[in-house]
Amino acid sequence: MQAQRIKIKPQAPKIDGRLDDAIWQQSPVSSDFLQLDPIEGEVASEKTTVQVAYDEEGLYVGIRCYDSDPQAIVSRLTRRDGETQADWISLSLDPHLDRQTGCFFTAYASGSVIDGTYADDRNKDETWNAVWEVATSIDAEGWSAEFYIPYYVMRFSPQDEYTWGLNVERHISRKQERTHWNLMQKDQPGLVSQFGNLHGIRDIDPPLHLEYVPYAMGRSIVDGGADYFGNAGVDLRYGVTSSLSLNATVNPDFGQVEADPAQLNLTAFEDFFSEQRPFFVEGASIFQTGDYDLLYSRRIGRRPGYFSVPEDAVEEDRPEATTILGALKLTGKTEGKTAFGLLQAVTAPEYADINRNSTRDEYRIEPWTNYLVGRVRQDVLDGTSGVGLFASSVHRRDGQSAYVGATDWDLRFREDIYNLTGTLAASRAGGPGDRHGGYIAHVEFDKRGGWFETEAGLAALSPGVDINDLGFLRRGDLLKSWGQIKFYRYKPIGPFRAFDNRFQGEAEWNYDRLLLNHSYSVSNWADLHNYWRIHLHFGRELAVMDDNDVRRGGPIVKRLAESWIHGRVETDERKTLSFYLHPDWRRNDGGRSYVRGLRSGVVWKPLPSVQVSMEPRYERKVTDAQWVGALTGAGGVDYVYGELDSRTLDLTTRAEVSFAPGLSLELYLQPFIAIGDFGDFKELNAAQSYDFSPYVLDENRDFHRRSLKSNLVLRWEFSPGSALFVVWSQSRSANLDDPTDEDLEFRPRSRIGSSFSDNGDHVLLVKASYWVGG
Repeated sequence: MQAQRIKIKPQAPKIDGRLDDAIWQQSPVSSDFLQLDPIEGEVASEKTTVQVAYDEEGLYVGIRCYDSDPQAIVSRLTRRDGETQADWISLSLDPHLDRQTGCFFTAYASGSVIDGTYADDRNKDETWNAVWEVATSIDAEGWSAEFYIPYYVMRFSPQDEYTWGLNVERHISRKQERTHWNLMQKDQPGLVSQFGNLHGIRDIDPPLHLEYVPYAMGRSIVDGGADYFGNAGVDLRYGVTSSLSLNATVNPDFGQVEADPAQLNLTAFEDFFSEQRPFFVEGASIFQTGDYDLLYSRRIGRRPGYFSVPEDAVEEDRPEATTILGALKLTGKTEGKTAFGLLQAVTAPEYADINRNSTRDEYRIEPWTNYLVGRVRQDVLDGTSGVGLFASSVHRRDGQSAYVGATDWDLRFREDIYNLTGTLAASRAGGPGDRHGGYIAHVEFDKRGGWFETEAGLAALSPGVDINDLGFLRRGDLLKSWGQIKFYRYKPIGPFRAFDNRFQGEAEWNYDRLLLNHSYSVSNWADLHNYWRIHLHFGRELAVMDDNDVRRGGPIVKRLAESWIHGRVETDERKTLSFYLHPDWRRNDGGRSYVRGLRSGVVWKPLPSVQVSMEPRYERKVTDAQWVGALTGAGGVDYVYGELDSRTLDLTTRAEVSFAPGLSLELYLQPFIAIGDFGDFKELNAAQSYDFSPYVLDENRDFHRRSLKSNLVLRWEFSPGSALFVVWSQSRSANLDDPTDEDLEFRPRSRIGSSFSDNGDHVLLVKASYWVGG
């Protein structure tokens, strides 16, 4: 595709979506789109044309989407980065021409937008939010989109003449037809590597650019009384060089971010929650290292609790999060194809309110902490392969420090079909008398692309490895191997549009050579001609040892073999009402432990600007031997287990009303219930066995937990990069310490109703940010 130079500024098109400016009468036209779906390689059923122009400040792209039935164009409003079933067009660019990284800009026919980045050729990330312009227009010939992409949102090195990777994708909702200007084939690995080329851009200079977004906010917290306070801070982005970008934030606030979902966790391991805070989400792909979360940015600003309160004190209150004083992130890619990232963050000390001997006081529970992460990745071979280094440190004032170092590689051969990937990492953590270290070694071979794929791998995580000061790892002391074979069919056959079948097996041991996992499974997906999807997944886990309770003072216990099966049916998402069903069943060989669950989802789109979804999830889990504790008895320590009958119900609801592409009202609501009834207590007779004797326990270990979390967010993007948020959030909960028999009755309707009147916090927040740049 060839770009047309705009020689004088007044000729730059007005971004109104109409494509009636003079430059669009002069620019070369590209078309010849091919289908990705429903029939790969077929000529598109509707014509699409693309034109590209540029000046010294940015790129202009005009796209005309012809339609033989303009009345049938699906135009739905949604918030920024929201996904909905509608007609859209997407522009993808690879300014480095490294065939691995890039950015994309998507416009719905309604004018709503999505933007994001590509990493490692295969991964898309929609968390990146740039400042750019697009306008759309629907007319008698179809619809059109007019883009303006400033150069400063893309980092690239200066050249006399540029060749960029480019692709354009169109989606026609009513036909479920996706077409590409340069077809990205399903049986070929990678995305960016399948872009076409944009030629003809010359005599431009990559800009050095400064943009900053100051914010101010007011917050009211109501919990019996009221607390009013304000805050202010600033986000800064600076193009240090043409290929180097600095992001910084001072006193950030993320009050508009959705709350973490409630979960029932009875394991020895912590829950993993995805990062949602914009500063840490954007550009995070550069810090990804192999298959391990060496950087789990949720550690920065976590709920304080490094130091425990004194045993003779009663804790009355503690902050929900640690204050982040400031953070900066430096990222870029050189002409020599070296990508790098540097992240530093500083958090403040935090204090809990305690009562000791009838005297109220503050007690420090989190020290001043500095987090530092560095990452370098060099493209090698043909440019789609890479090798990298990673290092991190956590330094606490009056606390223990922690360090992690790693190298990883992703080597691709034979047009990226064959891959050899791996990671070597080492950790050092703890203080005097408790310093420990360990390693991770991981290697994997994959064959990707075509109708047949396979992978096999080996990994070793030593007993002393600990990356959890700034990363996330559930356990060390693990040796594992796995393999998978996949078969694909992308072209229609019989009742199927496409299907895939997978056969998987894995085994795990600890360093004492005890077998911890030995399982096999089969997974099948099929897409039907009516655009329904069906999925069936079943497997078998053989009898093994379970050493998870060792982490909380227990023994190694035998785990009986079990079988499991789950399925999923999804209906056509184009319909006003669509749904999915996901039943789940699991049972061990003794029949005493089992899981029966059902997840479902309903999406209702009554109007082009309204979407409501509900995802109920119910699970009944009976565990024959649930860990209770190591209790002191007449003969010493008794390892006590009990039969647990637990039931959980989650009714997550989301609703969105969009008044304009930049103005929306969103609701997130999650009532959650978890009830557990313990009985048949027993003592383990011997380690590494499943042999128990009855045990008398007078304590009530039953539980009744319920919670309600909600966010109501009015979001108004009143100018590019600037936004006003009005947020009302609730967090209510009730944990009954000594539930009665009546409390243990499930009664979903009554329990959910009670969650709306339980005690909790109400927060009203108003936050305004204003973008300065351009």
